[in-house]
Amino acid sequence: GYNHPDPCGEQFAVLKRMLQRLMSGDIRKVERFWMDQIIFHGNEVLESKAWKSSLEHMFVWFDYISVPQPKASTSGAAEENQ
Repeated sequence: GYNHPDPCGEQFAVLKRMLQRLMSGDIRKVERFWMDQIIFHGNEVLESKAWKSSLEHMFVWFDYISVPQPKASTSGAAEENQ
C-alpha cells in the first residue's frame, strides 16, 4: 500500500508460507532467477535437503522500516507516538 508496506499482512503471510514449505520439503528445489543465470553464465540449484538442514538454524530479518511509503507522512508517526 501507499501508507503501509503490507497493510493486511498478505506479503508477510506469503513469505512465511514459502519458508514453511521450504522447511518441510514441499518445494523440491529453488533455481537461480533466469536473468541471473544469463548474467552469471550458469544456474545454481538448492534442493530441499539443503533448505531443510539450513533453515532451522537461520533467522529472517524483515525490515518494514526500510520499505518506502511514498504517501506516508512524517506527521502520522508523530501522532502515533502521542
